[in-house]
Amino acid sequence: MVKKGPEQEFKEKLMQHYRASRYKVTPIQTRTVPGVPDLFVAGQHGSYWIECKQLHKITFRFDHPHIKAYKIPFRPGQQKWALEHFLSTHQKEWVRCYVQFKDGIYGFDQKKVYEDHWVPVEDFYVITGLL
Repeated sequence: MVKKGPEQEFKEKLMQHYRASRYKVTPIQTRTVPGVPDLFVAGQHGSYWIECKQLHKITFRFDHPHIKAYKIPFRPGQQKWALEHFLSTHQKEWVRCYVQFKDGIYGFDQKKVYEDHWVPVEDFYVITGLL
C-alpha cells in the first residue's frame, strides 16, 4: 500500500466535504498540460477550480520587512494556467487556492501571478467549516 502524503490527504478531505455538500468533484491529474489545478468542483452555487497546497514550513519574506507574505510552493506552470483561465473567462472565474497551515485552512483567489511565489497576507481569507 502506498502511503499518502499530507497534500493528498488534504485533497481527499476537500473532495469528501464537497461531495457531502452535493457537489460534483473531479480530481485532475495530468502531465500533458502543466499547471492544471487539482480539483474541478461543480454544484448548485457554481463551478470552480481548486488548487490544494500544504505548507510544511512557513517561509516569511524577510527581504522586505514591511511586506508580510507567505511563499507558496507553486509547481511550474500553475500560476500561468490560473492567470490564463482568469483572463479567458473575462475575469469572471478564477482558481481558488486552498492552503492548509498548522492552525487552519486559508484561501486566496489566483487572479494574478505572484512574484517569486510570494502571496501577501492580505490576499488570504479564512476557510471555515471545510474540514
